[in-house]
Amino acid sequence: MLNKTVFISYARADTEFAENVRHRLKDEGFSVWIDREELRPGEDWRTEIDQALRNAFAVVIIVSSASMASQYVLYEWAFAIGAGKLVVPLLYEENLNMEDETNVHPRMTTFQYLDFTNRKTRDWAGLIRVLREEGTHPQAFNNGTHLQDHLEPTLIRRSYREMGEKTEMKNHYYRSYELSIINGAGAGKRYMLDKSVIQIGKDERNDIVLNIRGVSRSHARLIYKHDSTYEIRDMESVNGTYVNRQRLKPGEVCLLHHGDVIGIGTVKGVLEMRFEIMLGVPS
Repeated sequence: MLNKTVFISYARADTEFAENVRHRLKDEGFSVWIDREELRPGEDWRTEIDQALRNAFAVVIIVSSASMASQYVLYEWAFAIGAGKLVVPLLYEENLNMEDETNVHPRMTTFQYLDFTNRKTRDWAGLIRVLREEGTHPQAFNNGTHLQDHLEPTLIRRSYREMGEKTEMKNHYYRSYELSIINGAGAGKRYMLDKSVIQIGKDERNDIVLNIRGVSRSHARLIYKHDSTYEIRDMESVNGTYVNRQRLKPGEVCLLHHGDVIGIGTVKGVLEMRFEIMLGVPS
């Protein structure tokens, strides 16, 4: 294996099970990052976690009511998706319906998961197999391949890598764009970007209204570009607009890439939003 590091994302209520997963993976030869063990007091947790996520080839999510309500867990798996990592959800809570968007994040319902609710039938071998198969590839999940491609190999792969390689298919898939709040007021809320110009600010006339302290009446503007993405412009806001922790100058424009984090006000953000590009195949 070229990369053996697995990141475990979990809520504090599920610490005991997360430790169980950690020990199992270590016994199988994986290097495991889990913040209870690795994050030292006094460090910037976001910086440390970002680096740990970048270093890992896979993120295992312990799925429970507690983790689905955690802004920290949301941040971790949203970052993982943006960075092209393998995301492996382990359903831990017996009464949680993974297909019900009132229980789990809408994006989570699109993933195939491993059912670990029954202690006697947990598919540890299946988890290890998926991780080992992907860990043998350089930069294992920069291609956006989904878990079901490994559990059900007969399914047609629709990964970002394959779409990109088949140049003759360039005009046969579409892109959609979303902003998701990953930190701050309204964490978990998602906005579909469906206009060429989108205004963000406190004023009710904006397309995305953020009526919270620290956000200017007209804070930032998103503008669609012909190279299939958006750019963001700071509208001379009082507290600033940040892209990946770098403040934009008043009127400055920054081209956005999949996974970029937009901070609205202050260096760590009054709130932070992740920019995502999704690929789909027309029905």
